[in-house]
Amino acid sequence: MANAEIINIPMPAVAASSAVTAGSALDNDVVPRRRSWAERIGFAPRPANRVAVVPPAGMIYGVDDKPSLGLTAFAGLQWVGLINVYLVFLLVLVRAGDVPPPTVAAMVGLSMLALGAAALLQALPRGPVGSGYLAPSVLSANYLGPSILAIKLGGLPLVFGMTIFAGFCEAALSPFVSRLKGLFPIEIQGLVVFLIASSSAQSAFA
Repeated sequence: MANAEIINIPMPAVAASSAVTAGSALDNDVVPRRRSWAERIGFAPRPANRVAVVPPAGMIYGVDDKPSLGLTAFAGLQWVGLINVYLVFLLVLVRAGDVPPPTVAAMVGLSMLALGAAALLQALPRGPVGSGYLAPSVLSANYLGPSILAIKLGGLPLVFGMTIFAGFCEAALSPFVSRLKGLFPIEIQGLVVFLIASSSAQSAFA
């Protein structure tokens, strides 16, 4: 009995040591997975196992819901109609700068292509770009007044340069928008909208 006990005692230690050795060998044999080009530039698909979020009141579909094909097509047609309405801001701008008709046609076409690309980027759930929602961009009247002044002073090159610079400024400030809400109460926001509408109306009746 004594000999049997002496033989049986070290067995678990030997088995554990063997298991550790085998595990270490397997870990050494594992080749690390190479990251794809999308992961390297931070544009990889977002994980699918996200925590389910209840949509806010008034929202029927969440970001992970898939509406029917007919409803999606109808919503897309609605957005196309809305985007075409906002193209009038571009026409007001080129009229103020006496832009030739061929250049106007090219600008309208390029604007529609840019709006389509922006809609795809917004709906693409990849990386830091896009929310996953159907939220197309439109031509805004926020820069209409400054753009009219710019086209009268320096023509289209100055307008394009100022627009690009404003886009970089918006991208740089976008991470801090939620923190700056306290500095812009509803009254200030309403005043800004009123001023934008006033300048747009003045440009339209000029």
